Amino acid sequence: MRTAGEMHELVLHAERALLRHPGVTGVGFGWKETGGEVTESPALRVYVRRKVPRCELRRAEIIPERLAGLTTDVLPARIGVPTVDLESGLRPALTSGLAITNLKAWVDRPAPGPEGAGLGTLGFFASERGPDGRTTPLLVSNRHVLLAHGARRGDFVYQPEYTRRDGVCVFQADSLEPVATIADEGCADNYTYGYPGEAAQAYFIDCATARLLTEHGVHATPQLPPPGVRGVAAVKGIARVHPLDVIDGRSPRVYKIGQASGITVGRVVDVAAPIATARGEQRLRNLIIRDDRPAAGRTGDFVAAGDSGALIVHERGAAVGLLWGMSDGRSPEAYACHIHPLLHRLGVTLLKREPPWRRAAAPRSGPLRSTKDKHKGAS
Repeated sequence: MRTAGEMHELVLHAERALLRHPGVTGVGFGWKETGGEVTESPALRVYVRRKVPRCELRRAEIIPERLAGLTTDVLPARIGVPTVDLESGLRPALTSGLAITNLKAWVDRPAPGPEGAGLGTLGFFASERGPDGRTTPLLVSNRHVLLAHGARRGDFVYQPEYTRRDGVCVFQADSLEPVATIADEGCADNYTYGYPGEAAQAYFIDCATARLLTEHGVHATPQLPPPGVRGVAAVKGIARVHPLDVIDGRSPRVYKIGQASGITVGRVVDVAAPIATARGEQRLRNLIIRDDRPAAGRTGDFVAAGDSGALIVHERGAAVGLLWGMSDGRSPEAYACHIHPLLHRLGVTLLKREPPWRRAAAPRSGPLRSTKDKHKGAS
């Protein structure tokens, strides 16, 4: 039985060897696919620019069927797109899974199209301890959601209620009170992080934070509604979807709560996948999640446009990642960054239960101004 450190080094060695082959864009580690269906067999998932029949390849281009004792699986390179959109349901409480936006698409750019409008999902709540020992309550989502359309630190974040009529987004006026201000502009890039006992590696993360306006009556409920069960349950800490899960045949089932597609259940098929952007940039070591229900029994996909920022939760209740994008194919795959590098970069702690500052929040009163306005002399 290999240790975690040994497994980590084995995969890294195989990755370096496979990247020498022409046409290989990256190497992941997960489960082998046959005829488009995910099997229970662990495999090095080798992503190539274009998949061609073996008989048409030169010898130098042929990927070995096994490497370092592991089966290889050659797959087309993945291209990820952000999952932001206009669609949303209406929810009364500030909880994970709600639609959030900085509204700059509507304030600065009239009549935007659905793509890139800046509406995403509130992922989870966190706390940050300052130098004075005080704890600051935060919400966490993707950087590309919170900072959409040029938003910066100090700008407001909203949780609007709205409907869509003939392609036009109609907001409910009394829901346009801000709930937070952008605090840490975060990161949307490969970030170097080392798990205990492992060499530091680059992991893609897409994250930012916003400070909850508790002084104006904004409060949060960190509990999540688990799939298929009424009520809510506390997030049971954080966990890693590990390469050893692949070797041991544990194909983790996960669920997410997105503002566009609601609560959906899927299966992790790769724990270290490289995902390319439309510009060809490589986003390293992501989770790939797929709805593995039979196609005939599906009522929707695991992910939809508008789910960016949704928290990915393991079937045992621990947070394992944050969704940032999806494939551009007919059956969308979800792409998520690992939770540990994300929390390390932000320097925050995920909240698992109702915080004491919720009960101490003051009622809202009067219009709010952003910290940028205050810096300009507003009182």
